[in-house]
Amino acid sequence: MEPNPSLARFEQSVIAQGKVRYVGEPIVLVVAESAAIAEDAVETIVVDIEALPAVTERTGSEAGSVLLFEEHGTNHALAITGVRGDADAAARAADYVRRERFRVQRHTAVPMETRGLLAEWDARRGKLTLSVS
Repeated sequence: MEPNPSLARFEQSVIAQGKVRYVGEPIVLVVAESAAIAEDAVETIVVDIEALPAVTERTGSEAGSVLLFEEHGTNHALAITGVRGDADAAARAADYVRRERFRVQRHTAVPMETRGLLAEWDARRGKLTLSVS
């Protein structure tokens, strides 16, 4: 079960498919019998990516001129509302009331883009296990 089912529609595969959505998103995987062979294989890869216009602020993202998931028609994944106590009663009793609306981008106290995966091959069982952030 998803931690938040409304986010399931924005899930991405481990490797970009059709669109690269952020700087550093994996776009290819090379599997080889040695590091030297893998390095040679990497040299043969040619990537042709059409750059999208940069969206640098919330209002630009809300306008939807550049969508990360076109099939959803929006970049807005979800809204979270928190309520604690009786805000209306507190506002009525206050000497001064100021009303504003705040919106913020995805932000939390974690390192930027800490995405990665670990692939473990079990030759005895013929099984590949992927651990993904």
